Amino acid sequence: MNLIESYNNAVTISSYSNAILSNFPTAHDGPSFNADYNLADDLNSI
Repeated sequence: MNLIESYNNAVTISSYSNAILSNFPTAHDGPSFNADYNLADDLNSI
């Protein structure tokens, strides 16, 4: 596996992880795992 393939795999894993973590409870309910998701959630509740 070359460097570019390694990088692409890491990016893919990272995006899957972020998608999974965004389904965790938001800052209102518990620990904040994903700042972007929680920020969007806060803006939606204004």
